[in-house]
Amino acid sequence: MIKIMSTHEVKVVRIESIHSHPNADSLELTNIWGYQCVIRKGAHKVGDLMAYIEPDYKINITRNEFRFLDDGKGKEWQRITMRRFRGEPSYGLLIPAPQGSVEGDNVIELLGVERYEPPAPKGSGMPSGIQVSGPNIPVPHYDLENFKKYHTLFNEGENVILTEKVHGTNARYVFHNGEMYCGSRTTWKMKPGTHVKDVTWTDENGIEVIKIITAPECVWWTVLNQNPWIEEWCKNHPDVVLYGEVYGPNVQGGNFHYGKNQGKYGFAVFDVLDHGRWIDNAELFDNPVYASGLHETVKVLYRGPLDSGLLAKLAEEDSAYPNQKIREGIVVKLDRGERYDPRHGRVALKYVSDQYLMKS
Repeated sequence: MIKIMSTHEVKVVRIESIHSHPNADSLELTNIWGYQCVIRKGAHKVGDLMAYIEPDYKINITRNEFRFLDDGKGKEWQRITMRRFRGEPSYGLLIPAPQGSVEGDNVIELLGVERYEPPAPKGSGMPSGIQVSGPNIPVPHYDLENFKKYHTLFNEGENVILTEKVHGTNARYVFHNGEMYCGSRTTWKMKPGTHVKDVTWTDENGIEVIKIITAPECVWWTVLNQNPWIEEWCKNHPDVVLYGEVYGPNVQGGNFHYGKNQGKYGFAVFDVLDHGRWIDNAELFDNPVYASGLHETVKVLYRGPLDSGLLAKLAEEDSAYPNQKIREGIVVKLDRGERYDPRHGRVALKYVSDQYLMKS
């Protein structure tokens, strides 16, 4: 079973409790899954049905449901994130559930909500290349849900590994049938310089002109060229897929450089798929069959019994990368073995830091 849990949704939920705000008489607190939300006092009551939009989704503020957030600056979309109201954090957005909906409904399409994807920084020079067909083996897309929402998938005290979540862009690499494949999170990329087509025309002098069109530069192939150990490892492990994060100032801007100079890229491996089997983290970091030749993996912050308080604390610390301040968050996985949930698939989650949500 190779499914990575990822469900883009805006669920209809029921308010189960409301508490006083410690610093504001006009505000109250409620909790949705593991997220705290600040609400206006008296605006809602226990039992009300609400649509809950988690952080890192975006809403169209020209719609009637969200027009109350329009600040008059003419923008159409707004990212939902974390804010503080009189000292208390508020994650996401709660609005009354659409008429006719029932608890548990996914109303993301009904409300026109979309997943937020950070744009490439202006002038980043991060070319996306041309999409091609991928290898004839299972290589699933990779995405993780939030620990706050699905924390019950882990048991407090069970052995986990916590690694730093790098704010970059996903990449996949595999050597299959004698050919190297480079891919983003969702698509595979044509090797730069590959012949695409010939364009022929006759100029004003009646002379036939032929222009050869080749594939343009592509950041995922540039990463491969700058980090030759990736291809060497893949050739030594055919049909075994390397998953990792591409990072550098060209990817998400200068605030997330991770010690790299402009135009330079790093690649931190965070998972390996071996012929349809996710290897566990003990194998990735300790087993020389896999670890040998992996010049860079994501940075391990902690291995031991799960402590949710420690997890929250580590998430807010500075990055473990040189000269990098903001830590995007932490990825939580089992240290040894794999566990699968019948609904969500492989048990692996991310814990996003408050400082990232506020400053990114």
